[in-house]
Amino acid sequence: MVDGAVLNWATRTIGSPYSLELLEGVGNSRVLKATCLDGRTFTLKVYRNLPGDSRDRLTVEYGAFERLWVAGVELVPRPVAANRELGCALYCFVEGCKVENCIEPSDVEQFCSFLRLLKNLGVGPLGHEAGPASEAFFSLPDIAANLRCRRSRLSHHPEKRLADLLVGSFDPALERYLVRAEELLAPHFGLQCLLPYHGRTLSPSDFGFHNAIKRPDGVLVFLDFEYFGWDDPAKVAADFLLHPRMDLSESLKGGFVDTLEKIFPERPGFPERLDALLPLFGLAWCIIFLNVFLPGGIDRRRFLGDTTPEADILDTQLLKAREMYSRIEHFVRSGLPPHMV
Repeated sequence: MVDGAVLNWATRTIGSPYSLELLEGVGNSRVLKATCLDGRTFTLKVYRNLPGDSRDRLTVEYGAFERLWVAGVELVPRPVAANRELGCALYCFVEGCKVENCIEPSDVEQFCSFLRLLKNLGVGPLGHEAGPASEAFFSLPDIAANLRCRRSRLSHHPEKRLADLLVGSFDPALERYLVRAEELLAPHFGLQCLLPYHGRTLSPSDFGFHNAIKRPDGVLVFLDFEYFGWDDPAKVAADFLLHPRMDLSESLKGGFVDTLEKIFPERPGFPERLDALLPLFGLAWCIIFLNVFLPGGIDRRRFLGDTTPEADILDTQLLKAREMYSRIEHFVRSGLPPHMV
C-alpha cells in the first residue's frame, strides 16, 4: 500500500507504533490515517510524481499550511514533518465528517469567510511568497491557450466517442465562448481582458466541500492545498459552482455569489468576469473529466485505489464531460445568472 521507506520515515517521525487506514484519495495523492497506540492520530500523505507535471505539490501544500499556522490560521491541517526526497508528509489528523451531502447555509458562510481571510492575508508574507495557483490564468489569451493546449493532448486517442465530443461540441463551443467573453470583458479590461494584480486573491485552487472536514464543534477545516496560490476570484467561484461533487441548491449558490461580490467589491471586477468566463471554466472541467484518456490517466486511478474496469471509467468520464458541456450550453443559451448554472 505504501513504500517501505515511507513507512520507516513515518515510524521514526511519529516515534510510536501505529496502524494505517487508507482514506479516500485527495487529488493526485494517497492519503492514510495513522493511529498510534497512545491515541495520537496523524495523516500520512504520499504525493505522486505525475508524468509531464513538474509542479512540486508537496512543497506548495506543506509550505502553505506552515505559513497559515504561523499567521494564526488553524483552519487547515497542522503540518508535522515532510520528506521531500520520499515525497511524503505528516499532518495532525482532523477528526470530523464530510459535509458534501448535508450542506447548510452556515457551511457556505464559513467558506466565504475563509476566502475573505485568504484575500486579506494576500497583503502579508503569505501573499509575497505565493506563486500563481495551478491553472490560474489572468488574461483571456492565456485562458484560451491553456484550453487549446490541453484539448490538443486528447487528439491522438483512437476512441471515436471522444473525437465526436471534441470535434462536434467542444471545439465550436470554445470559439463561441471566447468571442462572448471578449465582447463582455474587453470594454472593461482592455483587449487582453487582463485581471489586474489588485483584483486577484489567494486560493487553494481546488476549493469546495469535497475538500473540507467539519469538526465535531461545527468548524470547517480546509484540505488539499497542493495547487495553492494566486488566482482569479471568478475562477474560484466558477469551480465552486461547477464542481461535480457539489450539490448546492440555487439559494445556497446565490448566497455564495452575493457574498463574493461583497468580498471583491472592485467594479468592474468579479461579477463581470464570472459571467464572461464561466463557460470557459466549464470547458476546462470537460477536459479534466477526459484526462483519463491521456497516458497515465488510468494509472493515476489505480494509484488512488480505484479498481473499476478501465472501460467503465472511460464511459463514466465521457458521460460527465457531455453533461458538463450540456450544462454550460444551457447557461449560455438561456442567459441565466451564474448561480443558476
